[in-house]
Amino acid sequence: MIRVGSSLAAVALFVSTALAETKDDQTFQPPTPLPYPTKVSVKDFLFEIAMLCFFAAYIAIWYVGGNKNLAIAKKWTGAQLEYLRTQFAHVGDNAGNTLVKDSPNEYVLYTTGRRNMKFAHWFVTLYPRNDITTAIANQVLALAGWEKPAKDHVTATVTLDDSSSEGFVFAVLPEATSKELRADRFDLKKFTKTSQHSKLPKNLVVSCESSDLADLLLEGKVADVIREAGDAFNSLIITCYPTVAPESLKESYPQTVTVDFDINSSDAKASSGLVQLVCELPDILSARCRNFKPEIKNKLRKNREEVLKEYAKIHAEERAEELAKKKADAKKAEEERVRKLSPAEQRKWEEKERAKELKKSQKKRVKKA
Repeated sequence: MIRVGSSLAAVALFVSTALAETKDDQTFQPPTPLPYPTKVSVKDFLFEIAMLCFFAAYIAIWYVGGNKNLAIAKKWTGAQLEYLRTQFAHVGDNAGNTLVKDSPNEYVLYTTGRRNMKFAHWFVTLYPRNDITTAIANQVLALAGWEKPAKDHVTATVTLDDSSSEGFVFAVLPEATSKELRADRFDLKKFTKTSQHSKLPKNLVVSCESSDLADLLLEGKVADVIREAGDAFNSLIITCYPTVAPESLKESYPQTVTVDFDINSSDAKASSGLVQLVCELPDILSARCRNFKPEIKNKLRKNREEVLKEYAKIHAEERAEELAKKKADAKKAEEERVRKLSPAEQRKWEEKERAKELKKSQKKRVKKA
C-alpha cells in the first residue's frame, strides 16, 4: 500500500509539472507580427481629398454667388431709389436699412407713406447662384415641368387704403400658366373668367369678373406699360379676397395689388416703367373704381351671391353632419344607460319608447288627413 501511494504521488507531481511548463510556454510565447504597410501614398486618401475639394468648391460658390446676388439687388434698388423716394415718405425699415436681406438670394424693400395705399413690399428674388444644389435641382424639375425655372424677378405687393376703390378681382396672366394659377388661387378660381383682350399681347390673358371692368382697367397707361415691358412682365393681380379658400367668407378683406416682373442684371433701369406702374396703380384705381356703373356693380354682386350660396350649402351640410353625430352619440349613451338598468326598469323604458313612437305616428296621420 505504501508503494502504491508513493507511485501515485510521483505521477501527480509529474503531471502538474508538465502542465505548469506548458502554461509558462503559452504565456511567454511572443505574438506573431501582422503585415503592415511601411509606405503611405496619396492614393490612400483619394476619397478624403475629393470630399475636401467638393466642400471647398461649394463654400467658394456660396460666397461668390451670394456676393453676386447682393450686387444685383443693390444695383436694381439703387436704380429705382431716387424715383421711389419721390413717391413715398418712407423707404426702408425703421433701422435705416434700405434693403433687407432674407437669404443669399432673397431681399425685401419696404415703402410706405403715399396716398390711396397703406404700404408696399418689394420682394427681390434672384437666381440661386449661391446654392449649386438648389440650382441644379431647379433645372431638372423645370425640364420635367414640375417647377418654374428660377430667374431674377421682383414681386411688388401693394396694400390699398380701405376706401380707395370698390372691391373686385382682376388679373393679367401669361396664357401658358393661367390655368395653373387660377386652379391654385381661390380668388381667381371662384370670381373670374379668362379671356383674351385686344389691348394686350396674344401671350397674355385677362381673368376678370366683368368684361366691362377689364376694359375700364386696361385703358391708357396700364395696357401700354404691360405691352412695352414685353417678356419682362409676368403678372398683375388685383384682388379683395384671399388666395386660399377661407372657412367662412367675410364681407370684406384688404385689397391688394401684386405685380411680378423680371429684372435685367445688366440694365437695372429696364424695369422702371413697371416700377412706375406699381406706384401709380393706387391712383388709377381710386380714379376709376370708386363708383362703378350699374352693369359692373350688378355683375360683381351676382358673383358674390353665387359664392356665398356655395358657402351656405357647405355650412348647412356641416351642421347636418354635426347634428347627426350628436344624435348618434346621444342614442349610444342612452343605450349604454339602459343596458345597466334592471330587467324591470328596462321593460318600463321600452313601454315609454313604444308610447312615444305611437304618438309620433298618430301626429303624422293627423297631418296627412
